[in-house]
Amino acid sequence: MGSIYRKNNKWYVRFKDGHGRWRDTATQASTKTAAKSLLHDLELQADRQRRGLEPLPDHRKQVTFGEAMDVWKTEVGSRLRSTTIIAFSEKHLRAELGPLLLEGITPSQLEVLLNAKAGELAPKSVNHLRAYVHRVFELALRRGLFTGLNPAKTVPRIKQPKRLPQYLKAEEVPLMLAALERQWRPLFATAVHTGMRKGELLALRKSDVDLKAGTIRVGRSHASDTTKGNREDLLPIAVGLVPYLREAIATSPSELLFPREDGTQHRPDVALHKVLRRALGRAGLVEGYNGCGSHPDHAARRTSARCGASVRRMAASHRSESTRARKSRMC
Repeated sequence: MGSIYRKNNKWYVRFKDGHGRWRDTATQASTKTAAKSLLHDLELQADRQRRGLEPLPDHRKQVTFGEAMDVWKTEVGSRLRSTTIIAFSEKHLRAELGPLLLEGITPSQLEVLLNAKAGELAPKSVNHLRAYVHRVFELALRRGLFTGLNPAKTVPRIKQPKRLPQYLKAEEVPLMLAALERQWRPLFATAVHTGMRKGELLALRKSDVDLKAGTIRVGRSHASDTTKGNREDLLPIAVGLVPYLREAIATSPSELLFPREDGTQHRPDVALHKVLRRALGRAGLVEGYNGCGSHPDHAARRTSARCGASVRRMAASHRSESTRARKSRMC
């Protein structure tokens, strides 16, 4: 049996809702009689809900997409090796989708937004945004912050044009290495001959190189004890790489193979792309850049397409060697 009471010049009703939980609710009733009448109506409604004659009330807090982004950033984003997607989504989605309730975002609304982004972003980048929205909604579903269908599921991906990659020709690789400042040559030579990622190169230690056995152990990336692929691999050392590795081991003032001058590890945001650009320019292997600030994932093995860099990349011989090395890591 419910009850009514007065508090701060307002009439309150206390009753059991359709879930069987006690609720204290402020009313707009101006008299005790009106409050009793409202209590009677609420009790009748709760009884019908318990009997299945009316839908049960949903007392979940309505969550906005911005709040769901914060949950994803805390639970998932904090574990990511690269945080690029976090800054990217904040820039392109926070203002437009952030204030909207998850329940109110429709596939049509999301598709219109992504199509608008297609005017300023490459197809691959727009697809990254779509995938991010999909992940945020999936996490919200698992955490009970949202019920219903994930709107990103029915939004089609934008088709990405497939172009043949360009590589430096075999005779151009020595030109690029010769144009580098001396302290950078061993690092970029290792990138060319092994196809190692930037983080793997910066985390490489002298003890990882076995010149006698002709192998390089790859098991770290940046400050992490694992690589991006979460596995440890053994790469063969090409004959042409040996002199560069010897030089790196002899000149490094610390256990790291490619450290800074003081022996400490380079920061993840070290501008290797700028070092590469300058070398390619001096070697006459670049026709032009459009001036964007993006950088390559692999220090010397490829350049960023977004830069508009018309760069001929490694020759088939180097690519095959790198590919064989990569495949050997999977055997």
